[in-house]
Amino acid sequence: MGWLLSPFTVWNDAFVNIPLSYIAASLFIRIWPVNFLTAVVVFYWISNALGLLLMYLSGRGIVKEAGSLKRELIKLLVAVVMYSLVLIFLGKLGVLKPF
Repeated sequence: MGWLLSPFTVWNDAFVNIPLSYIAASLFIRIWPVNFLTAVVVFYWISNALGLLLMYLSGRGIVKEAGSLKRELIKLLVAVVMYSLVLIFLGKLGVLKPF
């Protein structure tokens, strides 16, 4: 489950985290009247963080090299920020709307 939610693969954000974030934000704004775009980005970051946490908890003994882990985490952070900027851009264009 952690692998599906984590940003370790290129496809998972586009096919798992962003759709989940969109659905969660669409449902959330029906309960609390917050900005939809903000909710999408927050749920997107939560889904990535949850995936990383689940992977960490299940694979603590596997990763031994701290240097390679740090490098991978930096790459992941850059990817998550880039996807967040795309979501914000689509929201500002009016493409990203709640269902």
